[in-house]
Amino acid sequence: MIEYRKIDVREKQELTELMNIIIAGLENKDFFLPFTAEEIDAMFDENNAVTYGAYNDGKLVATSQLYLGDEFVDEIKVALGIENVKAAEFGGVMVLKECRNKGIMKHFSSILVEEARKRGYDYIVACAHSENIPSNSAIMAIGAKLMKTGDLIGHCNRNMYLFNLKNAQKD
Repeated sequence: MIEYRKIDVREKQELTELMNIIIAGLENKDFFLPFTAEEIDAMFDENNAVTYGAYNDGKLVATSQLYLGDEFVDEIKVALGIENVKAAEFGGVMVLKECRNKGIMKHFSSILVEEARKRGYDYIVACAHSENIPSNSAIMAIGAKLMKTGDLIGHCNRNMYLFNLKNAQKD
């Protein structure tokens, strides 16, 4: 059974190893750009991000973050013309290959939508490579609408989505 919980800073090495394994195994390396050490450190700053993990028999098999505000969130907001709204980003979703197609991404979506609501956000933004079908499907599953496709900081050919928390039904 899969357990979902916030990843503790003491698990940073395990998280880094998970990310490296997943990125190394991607068929299309453009689907995900590796995180810097500083970006990984920022995942454990509750003012910057909320980082969740999925654990199978105690082993970290997937991760996802809700970014509460950073340069990338701001760039997405500018690209979507919503600079003046309170928006968080649903991102960093990574699942080990052998654990895919088990609903982990969808479950992360539900968890992070509730985290955004608890923190008073009005919107969630998200982006995914236009050819990354699983990521695009997971984003649309929460009710996010595709708003634009374009290039962002270091990320080419990204679909940009917007999810209005104020108008959405609570699960």
